[in-house]
Amino acid sequence: MIKKVAAFFLFFIFLGVISQSSAQFLEKEIAQRASWEEFLKTAKIIDKEQMRGREAVTEPWKLTLEKEGVTRHALWKNPLGRMRGYIESWKAEIAAYQLDKYLGLNMVPVTVEKRFRGDRGSCQLWIENTIRLRDLREREMKFPIAKIPSKNRAVYLQRAFDNLIAN
Repeated sequence: MIKKVAAFFLFFIFLGVISQSSAQFLEKEIAQRASWEEFLKTAKIIDKEQMRGREAVTEPWKLTLEKEGVTRHALWKNPLGRMRGYIESWKAEIAAYQLDKYLGLNMVPVTVEKRFRGDRGSCQLWIENTIRLRDLREREMKFPIAKIPSKNRAVYLQRAFDNLIAN
């Protein structure tokens, strides 16, 4: 059993090494993770909006954070247990970020523990100027042919990571 677990982790480390070209974050952004972790933990919440509906199973909050003149958005959630048929945990969000860092996959945005409205939860740096794959399909937007192999590698890696963390 231990050999299987070790092989599984080596596989993910191998995927991380070969996937650096398709990582979500650039080296410059990865180098700034510690400062963003501190920002998320200590920044003041200046605005909040709860997300609901079909795409927000855990009904997270989009927070606007400010510290020393820097303003950024973050996603805060604190589900724990079964929600709409899924097992959810804010602690798993933080664990996924830590595992992603450990494996060098660089796919998960900075995620830390933060208190909001007196409760503990996960607080994840909001990534601006993005589009979801679902939206690409719905809008029938096409990837440039040269980018399809890179996109496919990223999707396969994301699916493998989701299986690893039971997402």
